[in-house]
Amino acid sequence: MAYDDSDVKIFGSGKATSDTGDLVELASLLDRHRRNGNIAKAKQLGNRLATLAPEHASGIDLSVLTGNVQVIPSVLYQIRVLLVFAAQTTVHKKLPLAILSSSAVNAMYDSLIENAQGFYDNISDGAAFTFYYLSLRKGNNVALEIGERFAMLCGMEGNETYAQMGARIYTLAVGLIEEIIDEFEFADV
Repeated sequence: MAYDDSDVKIFGSGKATSDTGDLVELASLLDRHRRNGNIAKAKQLGNRLATLAPEHASGIDLSVLTGNVQVIPSVLYQIRVLLVFAAQTTVHKKLPLAILSSSAVNAMYDSLIENAQGFYDNISDGAAFTFYYLSLRKGNNVALEIGERFAMLCGMEGNETYAQMGARIYTLAVGLIEEIIDEFEFADV
């Protein structure tokens, strides 16, 4: 009777050695970023980004974002969702090392959980983010696509004023977030 031993691992096979080497390299990289202060900076960045909200002084000027459109609480909520989306995607784009971008994004979400639990609970299902990610993937005019999704999420689908406001919010937020990231002056390893 023959037995299938295809799932048996032999110590010292190439794959296991390769995985171990990758883990050692990753641990070394993490240690270097911890020692040069980048991990601490990434966490501070995430905490700073968690404060971006249209309803209080956080570096975001609501009148610039909304123009002359009167906003109701549900629209303020959608603005904040878009700000969090912009923060997450901009951090991943500007900090290409996954160790740093993940540390920053995780710190941002930890801060939201601690300081805005209800808001975090509402966005944690990711429905709005899915629409925004689809806009990013289309790659044409990303700001306009995101603006249209923003209008839809505000219950104003097809409303050009809301679409323009969403595009303006996204564009301004990405610019502000890039400036904030640059302020942290991450060290090269």
